[in-house]
Amino acid sequence: MNDNVFREESRAVLSRRTAIAALSAPLWPGVARAADFPARPLKIVVPFTPGGVGDIFARLAGDVMAKDLGQPVVVENKAGANQMLAASAVTHAAPDGLTLYQATSTAILNPLLFKKLAYDPQALKPLWIGLETPLIFIVNPKVPASNLAEFVAYARSNRGKLNYSSIGAGNVLHLAMEKLKASAGIEITHVPYAGRSGDAINAVVAGDVQIMATIVGQAVPLVQAGRLRALAVTSAQRLAAMPDVATVTESGFADLAVASWYGLYVHAATPDDMAQRLREAADKALGDAHFRQTFISTGAVIPPVRSGAEVRRYVEDNTRYWADLIREQKLTLSME
Repeated sequence: MNDNVFREESRAVLSRRTAIAALSAPLWPGVARAADFPARPLKIVVPFTPGGVGDIFARLAGDVMAKDLGQPVVVENKAGANQMLAASAVTHAAPDGLTLYQATSTAILNPLLFKKLAYDPQALKPLWIGLETPLIFIVNPKVPASNLAEFVAYARSNRGKLNYSSIGAGNVLHLAMEKLKASAGIEITHVPYAGRSGDAINAVVAGDVQIMATIVGQAVPLVQAGRLRALAVTSAQRLAAMPDVATVTESGFADLAVASWYGLYVHAATPDDMAQRLREAADKALGDAHFRQTFISTGAVIPPVRSGAEVRRYVEDNTRYWADLIREQKLTLSME
């Protein structure tokens, strides 16, 4: 999920396995015992600049966690390299549970797309999923299509003549369009606007390109103003923010039902008891009124509370979904 699209971004349950987890982890200096955790302030490393949804997500979740953990939670913005700078920083931190990575779907896409990474993805493990952001397919109003099926028919009759914009290669918005192309058997040329969400969506408004997949929150005001037309949303159900817009499943493209997401990762060597304590604190945000309203109002979905195993399964399922597309379409990227 890329934050620039918006630009606009528990209880202590201490396991008796604490000693076993500590013995099985590497002997890092300064790693606290789980029974004392956390004894110092925590830090969330955010792969975006301040002010966007990723930054806001981390700060709001951090505020809730701080109250539950009894320690301050600070945010460090470290944008760049397709979110790899932030990820790398956390892999090089001590696995003491005090340094967290604010991850998005890009955390699973980078290892699939890049032959060389600036960090070892195996040095991180998913901790918590705190937000799911459905996508929406939007077109210029002059495009003769009012739903996804009509657009596919239009694209088939204009093979190779249509373009789509994105905020750059290697994110969920780009890959959602590639998934549409593959599922529908249509040819549309990619026109990337690297990291510039405003330019990408303005290109659709201006008619420079015909279609784009974006985050619902960015599209709502433009659709309501008649400057864009919504074809379908990728959520499981229709969204309260756009109740008249059909889902991709209703449109006959169930395999496009996927969401971008925001969450937290920790160093892979973080003891399980510490990870569980962090997850429980983060889960409190899912029921926090301010946290919920901030994101629901943009068309985002607050996910259910998930256990550690359920979080891992969620990430694994997402990884398989995108890995199949990337392999079939032979998609690769390079930082060079």
